[in-house]
Amino acid sequence: VGNIQRELNEFKGKTAREMADLTSQKDAFKVKAENEAQRADKAEGIIPALKEKVAKYTTTKEGKPKLLSNGNTETIKVNKNGARMTTEKTPEDKVLSVAVETINGDRRKTTFDPVTGKPLKTFTNVNGDKLIEYTEKGAKIKDVNVKKAVAKKPELLSDKVVGTTSDNKYQLIKRTYSDGSYEDIKYDPYNQLAALTEKFNGNGKLVETVSIQRMSDGNLMTSIASINPETGAVTKILEQYNGRTRLSFYNENGKQYKEVQKLPNGLKRIITAKTDKYGNVDASNPTLKYIYPKNSKIKSSTIDYRCKFYVKNETLTMRDGSTVSVLVDGNYRPYKVTIMKKGEEPVELAREEIGDYLAEIGKVGVREDRKYYSNTFRW
Repeated sequence: VGNIQRELNEFKGKTAREMADLTSQKDAFKVKAENEAQRADKAEGIIPALKEKVAKYTTTKEGKPKLLSNGNTETIKVNKNGARMTTEKTPEDKVLSVAVETINGDRRKTTFDPVTGKPLKTFTNVNGDKLIEYTEKGAKIKDVNVKKAVAKKPELLSDKVVGTTSDNKYQLIKRTYSDGSYEDIKYDPYNQLAALTEKFNGNGKLVETVSIQRMSDGNLMTSIASINPETGAVTKILEQYNGRTRLSFYNENGKQYKEVQKLPNGLKRIITAKTDKYGNVDASNPTLKYIYPKNSKIKSSTIDYRCKFYVKNETLTMRDGSTVSVLVDGNYRPYKVTIMKKGEEPVELAREEIGDYLAEIGKVGVREDRKYYSNTFRW
């Protein structure tokens, strides 16, 4: 244990490669030395003075072997310096792992192949948490348990009124930050809100615009546009109003190709236009998919169209693994519902059963949301 404690100290200040080489050598030596020690104890003619000297430097306290639930045996040894070594062996007395922890908290655990006795991998927390894996091509080292660095939020340096618009309707405000970025704001003093905010990065490139306006019903409409600073093109727009959220995506040519709407009833509506490999967008008949709330029996719904507005079939994916096919007429009223469970024959409901069943599983239709079957890019 004392030797292994010194090995942990040797790791300090070493490079990952040096640590891997040391670990490989030490682990191979430890297994070999353990076998040699057993043979030495049985050998005749050992010098008493040498045996006494060895005992002096290897004085340890060893606990009773503990039988683990997997049938293996765990033995713990503690030396006079407080280092703790835990060894796990198979019922055949083959070493599976050796873990060492010093009184200072330095740790190392090596896992062995019980057949060959060769080390498979080593974890050490010296010089940072590292995992060393041993392969035929050599040791492979990688950092583990690495915390992601959180980007420091730039510090606000100034926030002041620099003028007004020509009609005196808005105040012009400029905010500057420690990373060189800044914001130009049109402030509405009557409603006391930032009607328009343009955000620029440290290179002076426009990256985002935020507009806020109070609607006639008193609620605020917020629109946030993300902008590619290199091209100036809008990449996406997030709109929020009265419990609804709409996120629109645009390609490099400014064409909208996708929209994700979050509705007050908990549904998420995903509308996706067809886009070819050249970037051309066909929004004449987009696909429509719903994601139902987590507490619903329905997981998702996919709606197929014959053409725009004309529904061919709606397929519900249920949380119990079954699938439900719903056919609707020209007024979007369901007239045929088929339940399909894995390993069973499809079951078609009688017409008088359809309403109660769809209500029981929480199916939404045009009665609950008049735009339920709408696959156009709009609220």
